Amino acid sequence: ACVETFRTIFALLSSQDTARDLQCASAAVLDALLAAYLNVTPAPLSLVALLHPDWKFVSTYATLMIEMLRDLRAAMPSLAAVTAADAHTWVLPDCVWMPSKEQAMEINKAAGLPQRRGAEKVPEADGTTVAAETASFRAALVWLLGFTGGLARQEDPGTGSLIMDLAEEANSSGKVQSKTLQEMSTLPDSLQAALQQFANLDGGSSWAARFASCRARLTLAVCTLARSSDIAQAANTILLAADAVVDAGQRETHSLLRLFLAESLCSFASVWQLMALSRTDPHASNTASKVCAAALTLGSTLVPMSPPAIPTRLMSLMALASRIFAAHFGNTSTRGDPAALQAFFAQPLAALENQDIPAVVIAFLANACTAGLTSSLDDSRKSCTILAEALLRGQFAMLLRLSNSE
Repeated sequence: ACVETFRTIFALLSSQDTARDLQCASAAVLDALLAAYLNVTPAPLSLVALLHPDWKFVSTYATLMIEMLRDLRAAMPSLAAVTAADAHTWVLPDCVWMPSKEQAMEINKAAGLPQRRGAEKVPEADGTTVAAETASFRAALVWLLGFTGGLARQEDPGTGSLIMDLAEEANSSGKVQSKTLQEMSTLPDSLQAALQQFANLDGGSSWAARFASCRARLTLAVCTLARSSDIAQAANTILLAADAVVDAGQRETHSLLRLFLAESLCSFASVWQLMALSRTDPHASNTASKVCAAALTLGSTLVPMSPPAIPTRLMSLMALASRIFAAHFGNTSTRGDPAALQAFFAQPLAALENQDIPAVVIAFLANACTAGLTSSLDDSRKSCTILAEALLRGQFAMLLRLSNSE
C-alpha cells in the first residue's frame, strides 16, 4: 500500500495535466524521501554524502525507492528540464535543497558564532535562479541514486565513497551492473545543459548565486565521474572542478556557503586521493594541496571553540584533508621551508584578512604529520617529515616575531 501511494504521487510528476500546486507537492514528497535517505543536515549540502568515504545512508529508504524506479524514470524528462521560467512550479520556497538564512544561523550556533553573522537570506532578485538550480540538483540526485547504481550499491557496500565505487564499476566494465534501469545510465542532455548553465553563472551578485554556481559545477563533476570509463580523466575533472570553486570561496562570508565549500573541497580531494594518482606528479600534487589549504582555511572559521567529544562532520573531513596535504607537500617542496607552506595558505588567509595560518589548521596538520610518520609508504613518510619541519620552523619564526614586537 505504501509503494502504491508513492507511485500515485510520483505519477503526478510526469503528467502534463497535473495542476501546479499538486506538481510542487509531489516534488516535495520526492525531496523528503531523498533527503531522508541521504541523511545530511542541512540538506543543501547533501553532495557530501555521495563523496564521503564512510557515509551512513538510511538504507530503509533505498528499498522503497528501488521499487519505484520505473515511476521515477517516467518523471525524469520533466525533472531534468526545469528552467528558470517554470522553477516556481517545481520548487517550493521551503524546499529542503534550497539554501536559507535559517540554515546559516544554525551553523553559526553550532560553531559558537553570533547567529546572524554571515546569515543573509536569498535575495529576491536571485530567488528564481536559485530555485531553478535547486530543481537541477534534485534531478541530478535522482539520476545518480536511481539510474547509475547508487541505491543498489548500498546493498553491497564498497570500500570507498559511493561515487568512487560507481566510477570504478563503470571503468571496469563500461556498463551499469547494479539493479537499475540501464537505459538511463547516461545523464540526460537537458540536465547536463542546465547544470553547465548554472556552473557558468556570474556569481558576483550575491552569496546565493555563488552557492548555486558552485553547487552546479561540483554536481556536474560528480555526474561525470559516476559514469566515466576513463578513471584518470575523471580524476582530473574532479581536481579541476574543486580548483575552480576555490577562488569563488576566497572572500565568502556566508556561513552556509563557507561550510559547503569547506566540506566539498575536502571530499573532492579525498575522492581524488582514492584514485591513486601518481604521487610524483608535482602539478597534481600542487593543485590538490591548494584545494586542501583552501578547505582547511574556510573550515577553520566554523570549527567550534570548544571541540565536541565526537568530531563534527566538518572536523572529520578537515582531518582527512590534512592527511592528503601532508602526503603531497613533499612533492611541492623538497625542504621544510615555512615560506613554501605559507604560499599555499596566502590567498585564503588574505581573504580572511589574516597573516598567520590559524592555530586549528596547524593542529590538524601536526596530527596528520604524526600519523604519516608511521606510514609504510616511504614517500608519505618523507613528505610528512618535510611538512613537520616547515611547521616547526614556521611556529618558531612566529614566536620570535611576537617576542620582538613586545
